[in-house]
Amino acid sequence: MLASLPIGRAIDDRGPYRLYWLLDVTQDGVPNDGSTFGLTIAGLHAVRAHNPQLGEMADQLATFYGALAREAGQIPATPYEAASWQAPLMDFTVGVRSPGSVLPLTLGAGSIAAILNNESEPVRSVESADGYRCDLRGRRLRPFLGVTTAPEYLAVAWRDGDRAVGDVSPSPLTLIQTIDYLGYVLEATDHWKASGHPEHLIQIRSLSAAAALGQDAATGADFDNRISSLWTIIDHLSLPAVPLETANRQFGGANGSVARLEYALGQIVTESPYTDQVRAALGVIRDVRDLRVAAQHDTDATRARGARARSHFGLTPIPVSWGGDWDTVRGLVARALSDIIDAVQAEN
Repeated sequence: MLASLPIGRAIDDRGPYRLYWLLDVTQDGVPNDGSTFGLTIAGLHAVRAHNPQLGEMADQLATFYGALAREAGQIPATPYEAASWQAPLMDFTVGVRSPGSVLPLTLGAGSIAAILNNESEPVRSVESADGYRCDLRGRRLRPFLGVTTAPEYLAVAWRDGDRAVGDVSPSPLTLIQTIDYLGYVLEATDHWKASGHPEHLIQIRSLSAAAALGQDAATGADFDNRISSLWTIIDHLSLPAVPLETANRQFGGANGSVARLEYALGQIVTESPYTDQVRAALGVIRDVRDLRVAAQHDTDATRARGARARSHFGLTPIPVSWGGDWDTVRGLVARALSDIIDAVQAEN
């Protein structure tokens, strides 16, 4: 189960930043009865919907990180590195209440030290006779200045993502207009006319699904609804069936809308670099499918594919802005469909 959880990439590409950390594991990284398990700020934020108090803890720890960044910024610089200065680390009282208690939960300095040492930008803590202290020397904490919430912290901690896609250029057409134009372009090809297919490519069977593509997403439920609406339209594309032998050999027996679209485009677009352009665009469409399946069927396999799809879209492993995520997805899907349109028009 742990292996299927999303993984981010820490600042400076030092390695993975996970939702959890483990201490005292076996040599091959497998936990045992003596292992210590803890949640990172990302992990606490990830379960916010199930336990708001843990989300509150994530916010307070993120605020603490912002305070460390402020302190680190006051350290005088030397020609080689920041001068040595250690911040005292004390017990940390958070708003989360222990089960059966009316008192706030206090995390010991040792627990705080473990959390800091396993964060995106680790802060080494040392234990001395007068308690724990954070060594802020040489830490890249400046990006966390002003951070007061877990989403703000994660926007920095995962700012590079697993695969950066850059800014998504706005399309002159809306997503639904791009989908409609794709139908017009494909139906004008000789391949489509020769197929004798009796239906139009685009089959809008739900006005609410079409309308959803133009709406924003304020919550996780909104985002899932928009992805589901987008996939509903893609899944109902009407294309000639793939010949049975080809379907078995090339698509593992699949004969759904994406397989049919790939087969049709393979007959229409045959020259490089347009074939590569179409292949990449179809990958974006499959990522939409994986996001939709992950939201509707919660298994280790679907979670892993959903996390990989988020990475392909350049989204953080754990959402920090549902609206921003949806804008990115629909922008990239519109761009992918535009790439298909350009490739088809270039060869017809």
